[in-house]
Order: sequence, then C-alpha cells, then structure tokens
Amino acid sequence: MRLLHIIDSLNTGGAERLLVDVINGLNGVEHHVLTISDQQELSGCLPPDVQISGIGFRSKKDIPQAIRKIRTYIRQHKIALVHSHLAMANVLARFGTPAEIPLINSLHSQNGMRLFFFQMVARDHHGKMVISFTTSSTCGVRSCPG
Repeated sequence: MRLLHIIDSLNTGGAERLLVDVINGLNGVEHHVLTISDQQELSGCLPPDVQISGIGFRSKKDIPQAIRKIRTYIRQHKIALVHSHLAMANVLARFGTPAEIPLINSLHSQNGMRLFFFQMVARDHHGKMVISFTTSSTCGVRSCPG
C-alpha cells in the first residue's frame, strides 16, 4: 500500500516527531511525505526508501498551486491513503485529495480557531473521513534513532 503523509514541515516539533515515529514503526508500507513548506530538518530520521518532497508553500496566494501539486502527486504515485497532519496541511489535503482516496486528518491540537477553520472547509465528499486529535500538555522531542 502506498501511504502519503502531508505535513506543514519536517522541522523539530511534536507532530513532526510523531510522524517520524509512525513511519519508522510501520513496516510493509510504501511511505511518501509531502511537506507544505520546504523545511525538512527531520528528513534524516526517516528510512532512505521514504520519498520526501516539498511543495514550496509560502503564502495564501500559493493555495491553488499547492492543491494542484497534492492532487498531481497522488495520481502520479498511485497513492492509496492520505494522512495529513496540522492545520494548513489538513486544509490543503481536504481540497487536494481526490474523493475516491481515503483521507485521515490529524489536528494535533484543539486550538479553537484552527478547529473552527477546519470545520468550515471540511467537505463530506470522501467515502471515509477520520479526524483524530492528539493533544498533550508536554511535548518531548527526541533525537533521531541511530
């Protein structure tokens, strides 16, 4: 199965570290990572066979192009499942993921404004949609395994 993870960046942070841990712990899956920005500080923590690309998002004017890049990537790589993390990646994934592809959105925070914004753009065109919340009062960032 080809699984695409979409996240704002791979800089050091809680959601980013969680993504790295999930990829390192989930064997038998072809992992792809699309970062919204081109910041990929934790890319060295991932196995060498994980395909990592940035879509170069810098401002709101890049939204239409980012959505097209996500949709194109999914089709070119025959992605079977999309899992997005964090606010902007979730919004872009909602619009960029074709309706026939299952989509999982993880918010990682219950910030009221982000949740409100996400609910406003959430569309029920995907056959299955899962929204997960991961929250923690403390966040420990570990170094890369190895």
